[in-house]
Amino acid sequence: MKSKKFGLAALAAFGFVFVFEFVVHGVLLKDMYKETAHLWRAEEDSKMQFIMLGQIVYALVTAFMFTKICDTEFFKNNGMRYGLLLGLLLASPAIASYCYMPVPMALWLSWVATEIVKGLGTGIAIALVYTTDLGTGTA
Repeated sequence: MKSKKFGLAALAAFGFVFVFEFVVHGVLLKDMYKETAHLWRAEEDSKMQFIMLGQIVYALVTAFMFTKICDTEFFKNNGMRYGLLLGLLLASPAIASYCYMPVPMALWLSWVATEIVKGLGTGIAIALVYTTDLGTGTA
């Protein structure tokens, strides 16, 4: 594993996820969260540092997994395939959550779609780092 590319891939994954989740959850779904405020911690009791910790762990693990499987015939540095599988894996708990989380279906569907898109974006971000020649800046 090339540590420079791994570090950049993990950073790219974290950067994508950090911005993506802020836009989705902090902007686009903000009103839905307000409507279901009784289900969440009060803002003053928020534990947002755990979200960032989760994003860091996610970025490191997904970048590491890519280094182990990117050369297999199915993936062959294909960030879309890798990302789709990541997204489906991430979406599976979100799909199951509807049975125990009393949230509106629109919010639940948003969570499922968000996880799939997050996986796709992560896979593409990581693959871009690994398929770019860092010495010359060309692919």
